Amino acid sequence: MAAAASQAGRPYCWDGGGPSGPTHGSGGPGCEGSTVGFDCTGLTIYAVYQATGKVLSHDGHQGTEGGQRIYNESELQPGDLVFFGGTFENFDHAGVYAGGGKIWDALNYGIPVQEHTLAQVGLPFVGGARYWSGGASVGEGSFVQVAGHSEVFKIVGGAPLYVSNWSAVGGPKPVTAISQAQFDSLRPYPADGTLVNTTNDGRVYVIAGGAPLYVSNWSGIGGPKPSISIDGWDVANTANPAAHLRPYPADGTLVNTPNDGRVYEIAGGAPLYVSNWSAIGGARPSTTVDGWDVANALNPYAHLRPYPADGTFLNSSTGRVYRVAGGAPIPVSTWSVFGGIQPYVTVDQWDMDNEANPVAHLRSAPVDGTVVQGLPSHSFWVFGGSLRSPAPASSTAVAVDDAGLAGYPIAEAPSEGPQSERKTARRRASKKGGAKPAHRRRHRACRKHRDRRRVHCAKSGSQHRHPGRLERRHQRRSRRVGSAGRIRLSGSRG
Repeated sequence: MAAAASQAGRPYCWDGGGPSGPTHGSGGPGCEGSTVGFDCTGLTIYAVYQATGKVLSHDGHQGTEGGQRIYNESELQPGDLVFFGGTFENFDHAGVYAGGGKIWDALNYGIPVQEHTLAQVGLPFVGGARYWSGGASVGEGSFVQVAGHSEVFKIVGGAPLYVSNWSAVGGPKPVTAISQAQFDSLRPYPADGTLVNTTNDGRVYVIAGGAPLYVSNWSGIGGPKPSISIDGWDVANTANPAAHLRPYPADGTLVNTPNDGRVYEIAGGAPLYVSNWSAIGGARPSTTVDGWDVANALNPYAHLRPYPADGTFLNSSTGRVYRVAGGAPIPVSTWSVFGGIQPYVTVDQWDMDNEANPVAHLRSAPVDGTVVQGLPSHSFWVFGGSLRSPAPASSTAVAVDDAGLAGYPIAEAPSEGPQSERKTARRRASKKGGAKPAHRRRHRACRKHRDRRRVHCAKSGSQHRHPGRLERRHQRRSRRVGSAGRIRLSGSRG
């Protein structure tokens, strides 16, 4: 079952999938070009082979190939194959039982691998087949250990959550040894709605889409309910595979908040409002969570994002497609710029049409500093103040459609003011050896005249003022002195 869950989001491809993973098969709508994925029996082949090494046929006869037959839904265990429509010898659809009345399957064209309830399949239940060997009971709350390994896990919501230290769960407990195949058949994450409490800090969380969402107050989820104690290490280390918890709920998870009656669908880790069930294809089960989480998406205990992660594809019932960059949904005009259809989340078009509304959890423009790469032009842009400017190549840029980018204006280059333009002209003239501006020539002439009015005496170091007007007249008269020493005054004849 864990193997099937690991392929969540893979597209549906007719005849796609095999023991080693997804393949193109015969393709089909949503599986064009080099896209790879699964059909229903391709996914079950992969799941059984990964758990047991047994290879099943890629047709409707998997119920006759040696597995233990199961005739009642109540007898199903996680990891069992489940068949619908027809008979064991020739069924119409197959999936891998996940527990809690749900299966992992590849249902149809345009629907990626995901969890569905038995009722959502829309075909009569035929039965199941168990290809993994049974063993000791591993009920809720029991502690298990894979034979030959030292790690201990506690079964919570059908999933094995790691126990880092016995003191974290109240001291040593009896441990049941199970096979690797049994362990692999357990749920990858606890079932939706499972309530857990962490003994180290007393916090309570409700599991939604595999992630622990904080319960700030019992009234936030309708009153007190039983919860199971777990090691706080798991909540603090959701990125570690041993924790068997997600950092954010899986795409497509539906949650409801009793404080305001709203329903949200998770996309890229963020809760996007569902204004009407018809907008996402009809009513579906949702998990009750505390409205505190939605209102405090930035708080690490909430395990929610304020906006979908960069690169998340959004599809709506209107047929419009978007890719998120910096929290904003940028329109996609054609899948071809991304090499074909990519995994997406079907959300309510209301969110894209009401980006200014806080419950939409979308931005009208990418956050400042977001770098994108337009396709097919391969041009890079950086956003600032809702405008985009050319940017250098970046390995972290989000690939988006050029057609969608066209809706965001390009920032104009900063204009030089008059003073800056004069400085630029002077720099250019100086470099070229050209004539200096008139005001600069006047300035230099004044500076030379000022310097002449002060004479420096090299011998004495004293300074003498340049002669004034009266002194200059006296000097002219002195130069008229004759050989006899007489002074010739101006106008005399001697």
